[in-house]
Order: sequence, then structure tokens, then C-alpha cells
Amino acid sequence: MYEVAVLGAGIVGVSTAINVQKKFPAAKVRLISDRFDQDTTSWGAGGVFVPEAVLIHGLSTERLRKWVKNSWEYYSSLASSENASVTGMQFVSGYCLYKNEPEIPVYAEFVNAFRKMTKNEINRLKFQEYHEDLLALGGIRQDNNYNMNNSKEDTEDILRRCQKLCPAVKGAKLDHVWTGLRPTRTPPRVESEILKLPEGNLKVVHNYGHGANGIVLSWGSSLEAADLVESCLKSTSKL
Repeated sequence: MYEVAVLGAGIVGVSTAINVQKKFPAAKVRLISDRFDQDTTSWGAGGVFVPEAVLIHGLSTERLRKWVKNSWEYYSSLASSENASVTGMQFVSGYCLYKNEPEIPVYAEFVNAFRKMTKNEINRLKFQEYHEDLLALGGIRQDNNYNMNNSKEDTEDILRRCQKLCPAVKGAKLDHVWTGLRPTRTPPRVESEILKLPEGNLKVVHNYGHGANGIVLSWGSSLEAADLVESCLKSTSKL
């Protein structure tokens, strides 16, 4: 019987564990982490399906497209299923704003509807992200900042910028402040290697570094990671 250990219980780790288990139903797949559920960054992420190529450097267009396609097909199937309310998946409309007009994104061919905004829409738009009875305001990206404590300065900056964009926010009661880390690598690492240890060779499959696109790309990248695990387990190579 195969034994597989998956390190990390965020959305990428859990998705990888699920897909490895699907490939090898009889295998013993163990999820190892120092944080689970609400203690992970994935727990509080918005999870809006807008994978941005500008934030995913180093991946070929074909590979990114495959991850996006596989992720969208899985998530949209959940959102259309009888289990939608349990999974939290739902179809929502929204806008993505840029200082400069970008190229048509990879996800445009997969989502239910995609078009460019009109100037009238841009002039009237106000940013808001609803979570039940809450309005999420944020966020920030800071390279090489590993501080998990809430920053008063960052909180005030987010509030100031959001209030400038949407004055109605000024009258809202602040419910809570939340901070999470989004490990980023250029490119996201999904590959296998063999570590030579005193006890023998250890076959490893990496799947990390998705940054702000962790939830969006997790299912697609985990399918590829599971394929790599299959190759490792069935390989007799002594490299």
C-alpha cells in the first residue's frame, strides 16, 4: 500500500490530498500541518475566480490555461450542484478595475460571461465584496512581510482608501481585522524531485507559491501534482 504525506492544510494542500486519494483509493494519505481550517489563510480568502496572469509570472500560457480550465470546471460544477450551499460555491457578477487596460485574461473563455466595462459603468462603480451580512474591505500585498499580527497602519490605510472610493463605508461598524500570508513564488512550483537522505531517497512533489491565486488555481495545479505523484509512485528510477 502506498503512503503519501501532504504538508500544508491550506486549499492547495487539501486539494492535492484529495486528488492523490482519488488516484489511489487504497493509499494512506496523511495531511500534516501546524494550522487547519480557520487558522489558514485559505479560510478567510475571497476566492473570486479572476486568475490574473500579471500576478502569475513564469508560467507558460498553455500550463496556466490548463490550471484555470480544470479549476473552473470543478468549481462551477459544485456551484451548479445540489451541494452548492454546503461548499459555499456560487455564481456572482463583478468587475475588475485596472489603471491600464490589460490583455484579455485567460479565464475569459471559461466564465459564464465576460465583457469590457463601459465608461458609464466605470464612473458609477463602487467597490464592495459581500460575505453574508459583512462587507469585506481590502487588501494589501507586501513582499517579504511575514508578520501575522494585524497592523494598525495598514488597517487605517485600507479604510481610508475604501472610504474614499465608497463614502457609505464611513458609517459602518468595524467587525474585525484579519491578516494572512499568501506565499508567492515565480513561477508557482509544481514539479517532482528526489531528495537524497541518509535513510534513502525520498520522492517529493512540490505544489506551492500561488500567491493571491491560491484558491483559484488550487484544483488545477493539484490535478497536475497528483499526476506527478502517480509517476513517482509507479517509477522504479533510482535517481
